[in-house]
Amino acid sequence: MAVKFPGTPAGLPEDFPPKRPRLRRSAPGILMLVAASAFCLICCASLVSVFGIFAPEGTARGPYTDPLPLGQRVRVDRQTRGVVKVDDYCDEDSAYPERRITVEILDGPERGETRFYPRNHLRRE
Repeated sequence: MAVKFPGTPAGLPEDFPPKRPRLRRSAPGILMLVAASAFCLICCASLVSVFGIFAPEGTARGPYTDPLPLGQRVRVDRQTRGVVKVDDYCDEDSAYPERRITVEILDGPERGETRFYPRNHLRRE
């Protein structure tokens, strides 16, 4: 039943404003909405990871050139882990990938020894 409004302007129907149609929610429609949202989220996450927003190890000079703080645990290769003892990073001009960093080895047969490694061979843990 339409509600009649007194004094409606000329040219408008007496049951103005019209009722809004009710939206139906169906299981396939909700499923499609959830699937599209998940797809968009996955696409955005992959783009962000490809363009390096989640890769903080780097400077303008390239990847794996940022300073490593003293005591930072690093991984030299799959079996060797260590702790940074000395990093001669002082400004952006010293941020080159071949910079030698002193690392104390934590495991393996060389445990306790101090070695020098280039910065681009070390990964944060």
